[in-house]
Amino acid sequence: MDVQTLTLLVVSTVCVVNLALLMRVLARLRAADHLHEADVHGGGNPLPLGSFAPVFNVLTSAGKPLSSQRLSGRAIGYLFVSPNCGSCHRVFELLPTVAPLARRAGVELVLVTDVGPDRTRGWLADLENEDGRKVTQPVLAAPPTRTTMIADYNPTGMIPYFVLVDSDGQVAARGHVGGADWTELTEGWLAGTGAARVAA
Repeated sequence: MDVQTLTLLVVSTVCVVNLALLMRVLARLRAADHLHEADVHGGGNPLPLGSFAPVFNVLTSAGKPLSSQRLSGRAIGYLFVSPNCGSCHRVFELLPTVAPLARRAGVELVLVTDVGPDRTRGWLADLENEDGRKVTQPVLAAPPTRTTMIADYNPTGMIPYFVLVDSDGQVAARGHVGGADWTELTEGWLAGTGAARVAA
């Protein structure tokens, strides 16, 4: 290999690494801007507690259609995450601890991404390869170009965000993952007092 080819190879490699780093920085900045906008402007109004959760049609991470009707009759905690959200890693750190507590309270946790199934699977594979975090919860793909689920369930635009829907289909809790509502919910699960139904 001559010097010119070697130099070209080194420069190309450096460019690719720099581009990858730049993409990560931009993704984190977009996520920070998204949270900042939601904090400053308040986004939309959150779903009212006790209201019936909106119906939806999404895709599973395998690309199969799924409607909210298929999940009716069960208490579901939807966790809204995105590959473009730097702080969403916190959700994956919490899952091994929180998911068993939720299950004991009769709640199934379901992740919802804002991208298509292919990108969702790629992101989850990257998480497992880079951080050793294997996601065992169901994952739904809800890109805004295909469904209004995220806009309907998370009108404030905050990510990571959660909505707890009880077995009657009513909104029992919602808020920013890590916020006061999330803390109250998970502490209730830990104490064994957290209910999967909204108080009458």
